[in-house]
Amino acid sequence: MTQCLVHVDQHRAWSPQCLKSGQDAEFGRDANHSDPRDGAAGFRFSKVCRSGEMAGEGSCPADPVLGDGPDNWGCVRDDVTKLTWEAKTNDQGVHDHLRKFTNKGTPLDPLDAAWLIDATNSDGLCGSNRWRLPDMLEFHSIMHYGMGVGNSGAPLFDPDFFIYSPATDNNWTSTVNGAFHEYYRIWQNDFGWSAKSERPAIPQFVRLVYGSARAVAKGRFAPSLDGTEVTDTLTGLVWRRCTEGMTWNNSAQSCDGTPTLFEPRETFKYARAAGKGWRVPNIKELYSIVDNSVNYLSFPSIDAFAFPNTPADFFYTSTFGENDIKWNYHAPHVQMVSFKGGHTAGGPLRDDHRYLRLVRRESQ
Repeated sequence: MTQCLVHVDQHRAWSPQCLKSGQDAEFGRDANHSDPRDGAAGFRFSKVCRSGEMAGEGSCPADPVLGDGPDNWGCVRDDVTKLTWEAKTNDQGVHDHLRKFTNKGTPLDPLDAAWLIDATNSDGLCGSNRWRLPDMLEFHSIMHYGMGVGNSGAPLFDPDFFIYSPATDNNWTSTVNGAFHEYYRIWQNDFGWSAKSERPAIPQFVRLVYGSARAVAKGRFAPSLDGTEVTDTLTGLVWRRCTEGMTWNNSAQSCDGTPTLFEPRETFKYARAAGKGWRVPNIKELYSIVDNSVNYLSFPSIDAFAFPNTPADFFYTSTFGENDIKWNYHAPHVQMVSFKGGHTAGGPLRDDHRYLRLVRRESQ
């Protein structure tokens, strides 16, 4: 995000002036590393030729164009996550952006994602034979939520590097539904929301990736000495273990009390009052602690040791969107994460009450 929601003459408007707003665009790479030459809003991308050479290296042009030759643009390298993404085309070929695939794991079926993976690896696209479906966190990493500000219906990807991205519908991931193991999790292109699951036989869009997957393992959360916080060794973020309104019981190693329900505007005031760098997490930060392996029909979709007694319900984030006509908001809304099923959605800014968990950087 690059803009924050402000109130002007009783009307909500977007502004690049985000200092002390407590909103998404005030923090992190959005605020500190925004350079449109290599990606909007803190993203940092590089073009890769189909030969595997980076743009400007060897015979790969400084600004290669899409095509099927070795010196044509074929992939996008994310220099932050170190992942490389398939660049979709508009040529009705193997990588055409309008092709949909099932996810049944049948490599002999040209309508299945397994066939696309095998074909891409056999071709050695961009010098790799390790192409695969991304997991939920990986796909989420390229979602550009700023595209939803004043631009309803746009696909939430950097338009300079992911130029052929369908504006609607879903993308397969490799993440299995924790309650129904024959289903897979999917991401929605236009709202940046994740759905709980989809049947493998239903065709969806696919964007392949290669690179080392981050280990999203149990035991990645390290408690503080007093037990009230945990540090996520995967992201470096520090989280309060208890949902706001609850208190840490060190002897029971649990959270006691009743969690507080907030309106979205109240969350920023509350976080500022907490001090010590505590803030409302953005959508990507909060989603990073979802545990998709949990059977959400019985337990919240989160590590129960690190975050005991978490309500199986929606939690607010600091990420806003706008004009989601599909859901009849017709106004700015706030992104939320549900820990009953591990999916995301948007909610209205007023007359809605949800839960809150605060976050800060490890150095604060």
